[in-house]
Amino acid sequence: MSKSAWIKSVKGLLIDISGVLHEAGTDHAMFGAIEALTKLRQAKVPYLLCTNETSLDSRSFITKLNDLGLNVTMDDIQAPAPLTCRYLKDNNLRPFLLIRPELRADFEGLNENDPNAVVIGDAVDAFSFENLNKAFRLLIGNPQCEFIAMGRTKYYQKNGELVLDLGVYVAALECAVEREAKVIGKPAKEYFHTALRKLHLESNQVAMVGDDILSDIGGAQKAGLRGVLVRSGKYRAERDENHATVKPDLICNNLLEFVNMILT
Repeated sequence: MSKSAWIKSVKGLLIDISGVLHEAGTDHAMFGAIEALTKLRQAKVPYLLCTNETSLDSRSFITKLNDLGLNVTMDDIQAPAPLTCRYLKDNNLRPFLLIRPELRADFEGLNENDPNAVVIGDAVDAFSFENLNKAFRLLIGNPQCEFIAMGRTKYYQKNGELVLDLGVYVAALECAVEREAKVIGKPAKEYFHTALRKLHLESNQVAMVGDDILSDIGGAQKAGLRGVLVRSGKYRAERDENHATVKPDLICNNLLEFVNMILT
């Protein structure tokens, strides 16, 4: 299928938030982001904001986005913390939560005594030796202890600077305990398939728009979706335009540019 043909065949979008709709640490939306979402709503093109955000609980995060003028609701967003909480409850797991305090509201009602699961988000300062060593001991001491990561993102952009993300700490623990974490979040296939079910669309009808060449674009493509890379956020031309393993289906300057393509 030609590039123009698949663009016209897009019936719905998955849209990353950080780096596409706004940049972490700033108080404004990305260029064209508000207009792009408005156009999608007016054209009745279904979309879901698919994020690996683990810095705020869901309600606080939505408030933050709406303060930027993005006009989103809880139903518009798929984030890893609520999905992880549901997984823990469904499997009767008692987690050791290595997360920011600001995320705890998404994990209310869980029994955290005598943990039989380790859950890692973007814990920032909580990534201390003490906490990482506790996670290590739980995992190495009990092969049945579940190892759950709310993403594998290596870094993100905040206030114009690159910042380490949870993926590097997940990799360190995987190395130490010699087993892989279960990822609930991008780039896991099930994360994308869950989003498709919410949109009631097939993978070949949906494109993922993001700034992360591996988690957004690579993850989406492995799940059968098209991957559209934007030149914003953590995007770096020298790394992403000719990536060794991931080739975006399309590269655009921003979300609005792609939205105009599918609506024209």
